[in-house]
Amino acid sequence: MADRRIYKLIILSLVLSLLVPVKPLIAACDVYFVTYATRDGRTGHSGLAVDNYVIHVHDKLVSGSIIRVFDTVRTGTLTYFDFWPEKDHFSISNVGKDTRAKYNRLPAASYEKEITLDLLVNYGVPHVENRPFDGILRLETDPAEDYQLIHYMDSIIALDKPFNVRRFNCSDFVLSGARYITHRRIRAKEFIPFSFSTTPNRLFRKLRALSETEVIVDPGKKVDGIFFKERILNILLAETVLKKRTGTLNANTE
Repeated sequence: MADRRIYKLIILSLVLSLLVPVKPLIAACDVYFVTYATRDGRTGHSGLAVDNYVIHVHDKLVSGSIIRVFDTVRTGTLTYFDFWPEKDHFSISNVGKDTRAKYNRLPAASYEKEITLDLLVNYGVPHVENRPFDGILRLETDPAEDYQLIHYMDSIIALDKPFNVRRFNCSDFVLSGARYITHRRIRAKEFIPFSFSTTPNRLFRKLRALSETEVIVDPGKKVDGIFFKERILNILLAETVLKKRTGTLNANTE
């Protein structure tokens, strides 16, 4: 009887050794690049989100021995990063000037609303725009890469650089993360008189062209416009219209 039990245990161990992996089960994780397009007078914006995950530890019987297995499981929530000027008052006169910055790592506290892909797709990020993103890209990664990227973005935030349209704007912030995680020398600048700047539309198009990325929300032609036309010419046109209206109003009151 004892021999039969030992025989069954050996058979069971052999079966388990074939069916149960001894290596950790690594779940695929993702990084998301999000964009509000520069168009119709809107400045546009870039952000970045990273999948959160937990590690479940449990024991498995393999070849007659108990081993510890680590399963990496997505939580369905994201850690979201972006970067804004403390006061968003873009104008032609302050294009090259430093202004105090507001860095976001959301949720910032456990009591704040969780960030999910559904939230980004349908509602955007409520801390500023409170509207769906125009475009979202997904890049498949692994938990180790995600951990390193989050650490890298935190290190940039710790530098507390000022916001500057020319040297370091919201798209430059996201571009830094994109270069880090893809190991590519991505450049997303376009001419904004009288120099070059990284812009949301240009960055989205560059990231979309990578073979590793997948389009989750397609902005269509929303990201086709250039910053000078969609934002600066719109400002000049609005100022011209305002001056004409003010001049007409003053003439009527005299």
